[in-house]
Amino acid sequence: MEHFVGTSFTTISGSGPNAAVIHYRPKPGESRVISRGDIYLVDSGGQYKDGTTDVTRTVHMGSPSSRERECFTRLTTTVFPKGIMGYSLDAIARTSLWKAGLDYVHGTGHGVGSYLNVHEGPMRLSSRYNAYDPGLEEGMNNGGNKEFLTFENLTLVPIQKKLIEPKMLTKEEVSYINDYHMLCKEKVGPLLKQLGLQDALNWLNRETEPLG
Repeated sequence: MEHFVGTSFTTISGSGPNAAVIHYRPKPGESRVISRGDIYLVDSGGQYKDGTTDVTRTVHMGSPSSRERECFTRLTTTVFPKGIMGYSLDAIARTSLWKAGLDYVHGTGHGVGSYLNVHEGPMRLSSRYNAYDPGLEEGMNNGGNKEFLTFENLTLVPIQKKLIEPKMLTKEEVSYINDYHMLCKEKVGPLLKQLGLQDALNWLNRETEPLG
């Protein structure tokens, strides 16, 4: 791959209960076999001369239960004020989980360097008191002096649809996911076709079909 130098960190790969362990890495003799019915998480990234990547996705290897779909679906599209502190944005991201009595003990996110450390500080989304400005783009304005922001999607990997419960989403949220998947298809599809990766292209086409 052009400009590729190496991985940006050791791949995090966990299934079943290991998928819930932050920064879990399988070890020889201690790893478990991925089986149907497992939830599987993979977090991987690369170092390129023109940037650094860190991509995480969670998939189900069989048929997810209604509880698993509910927990996975508690994601929201969020608009937030410019200049908001990282700890505040961390709380916003957790709100839909708190309503169901759920939470996680690690931070929500972190800064990513450009051909630097994949955990680039000091900015991060956690309870630490720190402003979080990089990587955000200006969004709507409410007519006053307050500016609002949202995230721009840079990671173009489909979200597994069978782990999503459409009944929990608003029409706007369903449209958001469908638009995101269309972007994945438009940007990644031609590259897979150019490389002759037909199996991957077929998978992409299936995973980006409209939700709901």
